[in-house]
Amino acid sequence: MYRTGMKRAMAAVMGIALGAWLAQQDLAAQPQRTQQQVVIIADLHKDNPVRINEQYRQRIAARLRQEIQGLELRYGDWLILRTMGDASPARHADSLWNRDIRFRYRQAEPADLPGLINALMVRLSSLPAHESSRPGWALARLKGTLDCSQYKVTIFMVTNGLQAGTVRDGAFWMPDAAFKRAPLRGCSNAQVKFLGFAAQMPEDNPNIAQAAKQLFERLFRQAGLGRVDFVE
Repeated sequence: MYRTGMKRAMAAVMGIALGAWLAQQDLAAQPQRTQQQVVIIADLHKDNPVRINEQYRQRIAARLRQEIQGLELRYGDWLILRTMGDASPARHADSLWNRDIRFRYRQAEPADLPGLINALMVRLSSLPAHESSRPGWALARLKGTLDCSQYKVTIFMVTNGLQAGTVRDGAFWMPDAAFKRAPLRGCSNAQVKFLGFAAQMPEDNPNIAQAAKQLFERLFRQAGLGRVDFVE
């Protein structure tokens, strides 16, 4: 009886070891996958429609879920959450936003992403409104967090965008000091996606969106980033 039990135990251990070895061989045979850092930056400006329009917020949340699902995040990948608005770190201390999440087994699971995104978007409506929108400052806060040499980086900007600047003589203007310092130099392989850009147009200049897009693209490239897209 004792010897039979020992044989069964040894067989079980050998079976587990063989299974682990085969799994390692299978992973080694697969092409190497670059791990990812995915950033979501949400604008807290008082006029950002994502904050004040429930129906629109649900639409943007659905699109954000779709975009992130397409990235197929896995264990080892990062989700980096930030808010932007007034240039005061004390005003960006929310416990749900402004944190870094690394997906790990039985801790943060990629399967939890849809529910997390819903909770994040709902939370936006209850956070204090800001009087300004400072995308250059928000990018500068990522310096030292992003590692574009080791990770595939995707940044989602949830913002109407137009509150970050002003219209002067029919043109869109925005302060560019933070961008000129190129806070994310070395991230030319990163991709930026704007969600909800120019969803709320100024009544006195409803055609300013294209000029604003061109300026945002130029300044974000100046900051050191690569491709800039505007997701409808």
